[in-house]
Amino acid sequence: MIIVPGPQPLTETRHSRELADRIRRTVRDYQREHPDIADSDVRTALLQTTPGEDLPDVTRRRRIAAAAVAAACAVGFVVMASTGGRGLSNVAWPVVGAIAAALGVAIAVVRFTQRD
Repeated sequence: MIIVPGPQPLTETRHSRELADRIRRTVRDYQREHPDIADSDVRTALLQTTPGEDLPDVTRRRRIAAAAVAAACAVGFVVMASTGGRGLSNVAWPVVGAIAAALGVAIAVVRFTQRD
């Protein structure tokens, strides 16, 4: 069984609270100076300042890629199960190998992108 770790729980400290208060004041001051700024601009700017955090569209693309790999694996399994491993013997094994390789690459990418 492969376990892919999720985001780590946040631990609040005195320093994190102080920094959060400073950031709130800075954002509030900037919003006063630039009233046309959108909340999405603020979120994007904050995400860009934190190392290791991905923008929402990057996370969405990763989820789509993972779903595509899972669907390909399911299709490969259905093909192998429905033919009993005989009907597509010349074609099925390379397909299964390609699916396994794609799954391995996807897992490796997820693992390396979540490293600290």
